[in-house]
Amino acid sequence: MMRFKDFPIETKGKDGLFSKASSEKADETLLRINNWVETNELGVLNIETLLFPGLNRTAEGTGSAVFKSPELKYSHSYYQVFRVWYKESKPMA
Repeated sequence: MMRFKDFPIETKGKDGLFSKASSEKADETLLRINNWVETNELGVLNIETLLFPGLNRTAEGTGSAVFKSPELKYSHSYYQVFRVWYKESKPMA
């Protein structure tokens, strides 16, 4: 059976008075994905990158790093997710 799991780029820390929350690098997210695949013995079919509009414009609302549109005429915020399509390699019990 084909399945998928989403891996958002996670935020590190929170916005503060004098500091801004940072987000993990894409390489760090891919390392989390690789560890998950190896631990669960999965056969990866495809990995895609998705940008979703942020309904809640904060990292706390989406659970992911939020990216602002660079164009001033748009005030959209997006969050990025890596979607992993896979098949289970080991037999289901």
